[in-house]
Amino acid sequence: MITKLRLASANLQYGRANDTATLAEVASGQPYSPQVAHQLYSQVAQQLRELNADVVLLQEVDLHQNRSGRVDLAGLLAEQAGYPHWRFAATYAGGVDRLRHRPRHSQVRTFGDDPLRVLEPLAPLRGFGNAILSRLPVQTWRVERLGRGVPTIVRREGGKLPYALFTASTRLMLAATLVDGVGQVPLNVASVHLATHPTTARRQLAHAWWKLAGLPGAHILGGDMNMDDVALARIGVGRQLGQGVTFPSTAPSRRIDHFLTDALPPLGAAGQPAAAVQGQPVAVAPGAPAAAVAGASAQGVSAAPSQGTPAVVAPGASGQAALAQGVSTAPSQSTPASGAPAGGSSAQVVDSGTFKLAISDHLVTWVDLEF
Repeated sequence: MITKLRLASANLQYGRANDTATLAEVASGQPYSPQVAHQLYSQVAQQLRELNADVVLLQEVDLHQNRSGRVDLAGLLAEQAGYPHWRFAATYAGGVDRLRHRPRHSQVRTFGDDPLRVLEPLAPLRGFGNAILSRLPVQTWRVERLGRGVPTIVRREGGKLPYALFTASTRLMLAATLVDGVGQVPLNVASVHLATHPTTARRQLAHAWWKLAGLPGAHILGGDMNMDDVALARIGVGRQLGQGVTFPSTAPSRRIDHFLTDALPPLGAAGQPAAAVQGQPVAVAPGAPAAAVAGASAQGVSAAPSQGTPAVVAPGASGQAALAQGVSTAPSQSTPASGAPAGGSSAQVVDSGTFKLAISDHLVTWVDLEF
């Protein structure tokens, strides 16, 4: 049973060195040679060992990309930093400067995972996405695709065409259910990287939290959410954990990397968490305030629209509407063992802070939790 947990989240910016890197060879920028890449990422692995987190959530992770020395970045860090349980999930397969496409399987570990690799038969399996490194055994891995944002057209000077079309990258959530839970319920942790477009990011967050909170047990969602504390609070999804500005790493001025967990359970007459009946949905009318949904989440019951089925969150919907329509915090078919507390997290922050790696334009954010 987990009673204490140190959790960290880091956007690795595809392994790009920052101003603290000690290797002179990285001063000229990417791409790095495999030798330089291994030296640089060994330095990062040492920093992760010093941070000593139980679970590390990673975003913007390269797999065998030329710019990052053609290394398996997640695998290298897991091996050298001492994380025996780890998983990479590709938002897209292929080279960053080539045909990027959705893989058949997000791990991209075998040739069958990337059917378009036949177009580059001599190239290694390549990808880009999220990862989770864990010192605690993992029972189940899950991947949920969150879609992509709207394309943008940018005017450019010179060239044959006056405008350029940029398509947004697809996003996903990688989740791990740990073997050891908190109390008598499982603990689910997930890594997410949301879009830079605010409306798309809100929709993706509602989708991610809905899917994660639908798993039995307690839930922690972390990662680069590309919105500050105030914007995140307006959406009303989950309870924020930790503090400290994370971006940009050279002169941090805002926090865009976050942790979210379930609302604290309400207290009963004796000062103990009030019991809830697992598996009995509580109807939350569309347009209900965030507190109503959060309260249902804290009790471990299903928060769904009053019609009884989750509504589709339309692009452009407000954070409150997304929350009221799209967040289901526990599937009704899931019931804990007899006498077990209802789903939800009693996580309390003991300490938190930020940490600068030798790579990335983000700071690592970390939090010490007690359950």
